Amino acid sequence: MPRVDLNQLPDSSRLFVYNTARPLQSSELELLRSGLEAFLDQWAAHGSPLIVGYEMPYDRFLVIAVDDSRVGPSGCSIDASYQFLKAWTERTGVGILDAPDVCFLEDGGVRCVTRAAFKSLVESGEVGATTTVFDNTVGTLGAYRAGRWQLPAADTWHARAYKLRETHDA
Repeated sequence: MPRVDLNQLPDSSRLFVYNTARPLQSSELELLRSGLEAFLDQWAAHGSPLIVGYEMPYDRFLVIAVDDSRVGPSGCSIDASYQFLKAWTERTGVGILDAPDVCFLEDGGVRCVTRAAFKSLVESGEVGATTTVFDNTVGTLGAYRAGRWQLPAADTWHARAYKLRETHDA
């Protein structure tokens, strides 16, 4: 029983967050969900099953948590997950490993853009320090649960990378 409900995993679980290039249609979500569950049910590190959970918020993100207090993901197992996602992309044509780097809330929905495009949005004042961004670098399930995944840009790496000023508002 390696795949469990995400709520059953400890806060210390390692987190992997991916976003898709665009919102997924219901058929694509179901294809990803069914393929992912089959993959996670057999995902292992050096022959030992990984205890994992996942969710797909906003129909565009994939959040996978691994309870590494028992068995942690190895380089080979992480590579296997990338291969699964690469195959899914090839099958559907929807980018996930090469999706735009910066996602943020805009008009109640999620918008994902390249870093260069986000920089232009900052420079034009369309996004700023108060814009809610998604920090896919959040490393643990506990941080994700505590809200460290969705924050005002001023409280994330985006503030340093894009020199966000408090005068911007989005």
